[in-house]
Amino acid sequence: MNGPRSILTVKDLVTGSGSAPISFGLEAGERMAVVGPAGSGKSEFLRLLSGEAQAPRGCVWCAGEIALASLPRVPPLATAQSLVQRVRGRKPSPSSLTEALTALGLWEHRKAPLARLSPSQRSAAELLPFLAVPPQVLLVDGLLEELDPWSARAALQLLDRLCSQGMALVCVTRNPAFAQGWDAILALHRGSRVFLGSIQEFQDRLREVRALVSSDAHPAARALLEPFQVRVEQRDGYTWLIAPAGQETAAKLLVEGYTDVEAVAFRSPTLAEALFDLIPEP
Repeated sequence: MNGPRSILTVKDLVTGSGSAPISFGLEAGERMAVVGPAGSGKSEFLRLLSGEAQAPRGCVWCAGEIALASLPRVPPLATAQSLVQRVRGRKPSPSSLTEALTALGLWEHRKAPLARLSPSQRSAAELLPFLAVPPQVLLVDGLLEELDPWSARAALQLLDRLCSQGMALVCVTRNPAFAQGWDAILALHRGSRVFLGSIQEFQDRLREVRALVSSDAHPAARALLEPFQVRVEQRDGYTWLIAPAGQETAAKLLVEGYTDVEAVAFRSPTLAEALFDLIPEP
């Protein structure tokens, strides 16, 4: 991110009064998630990138076509098929159109008026032109959350394929799990940047390792672990051990004969957990 081959370069962009400047670069094929509570400035940030709004300070440079997909844009009497007759002056290829219609679950409904479709299908139709005729840089503002889980998964897979072919993606999402495996994440809170970096850096800032202990002797497990730097929580019938990185030994003792522990499983914090730790209150 922010290399000499960046297709999208943002330099000292200020989103509002008192906000810290934002600078980054995205190379072709890279994917960035923009996350934060409602009202944190995510949609406005995409409008600044697309040129639909003017920033108080800073600049945005794009080496190719940039397009913003957001709600609502299409007339209710239109059909999915009519939306892609010509997209930004271009006609989609039959193969790319079929792939996009199929991925979004619209193939069988491509000739139906949007007013007769479900909310999820109408949101899919909003996204359709941008997947059938992808720009060099695609900005997506919350459309993925409007899709049903099956369409969202298929849309994410198609977005991944388009990015593997060179499209850069900046996506506002309320679901941090969508960004798992992506390249970068920008977290906004009350109009200001609170984090900008790689997904791994975002997760690593919450220096915890979580262990799930399968045991019937919850009091015994708790008594053993409390002398260590371990937070013990009872949740869903299991004992959760939440420890700073390097404190896994405390949990490993359990599987070496202490109490009646059957298994201990370790995992790193999820993106959602890291986000809630970074922004505990909206």
